[in-house]
Amino acid sequence: ENDGENFRRVLEHAYGDRLVLADQRKKEGVTTPAGVQSAIAETFRNSGSEDINYFFYSGHGTAYGLALGSGSISAQQLVDAFASCSGHNVLVIDCCYSGQMISKSIRSEGKDFADCFIDDLKRALENQDRTARSALNTPQFQVIAASSKEELSWQGNGVGLFTSSIAMGCGIDAMKAEEKTDWKLGAALADLDQDGSITFDEIYRYVSNVNEMSHVRMYPESNDEEFVPVSGGEIPDLTFFKSELLY
Repeated sequence: ENDGENFRRVLEHAYGDRLVLADQRKKEGVTTPAGVQSAIAETFRNSGSEDINYFFYSGHGTAYGLALGSGSISAQQLVDAFASCSGHNVLVIDCCYSGQMISKSIRSEGKDFADCFIDDLKRALENQDRTARSALNTPQFQVIAASSKEELSWQGNGVGLFTSSIAMGCGIDAMKAEEKTDWKLGAALADLDQDGSITFDEIYRYVSNVNEMSHVRMYPESNDEEFVPVSGGEIPDLTFFKSELLY
């Protein structure tokens, strides 16, 4: 719940409260793959071609997907859920083994979440009479995950370390998830080039540096598109480009 609140604040802080609608429904209807698929389709049913659909998950994970109250939801099932939605889909996943969120049918040694997710995506689009090449050349899915296929995702003090590092990078004090005020840091530390936009590459570099407990995974591996904009007046007056980022 704290992770969900922190990511909601990331979006609200970046885009403004008028542009973000958070629908809190606890666990009703989303304890099965079908329930999650239905919620995704309902939430993004009116999205346009230029909209961004953020899907955030914090919870338990298995080698085969996101662990729900009954079973787990695989990458293929997520692809199917977004099939009727327009726009760009950003998936932020904080759970154990999130680097290998795959279905049993395509489990393969040497492939991590990014490889297997795009394999599922290609299959789904090919089933819709689209080519694999078009699937890879479109920004339909952008994914950042907390760990590699064999690693745990860690938490402490009531927050997930991966989610809290994303929040901190976007200007949110993750440790104040339960407080109603004073949760803004005043600077978006992940905006490494201070241009007012946090790209996927920037949030990946920041989170990887901060989150030493596991290896963050991202698809595409290099992505200079915007993850979130920086809230006005929060571009840090710091020379990050003169720092050496240590992995």
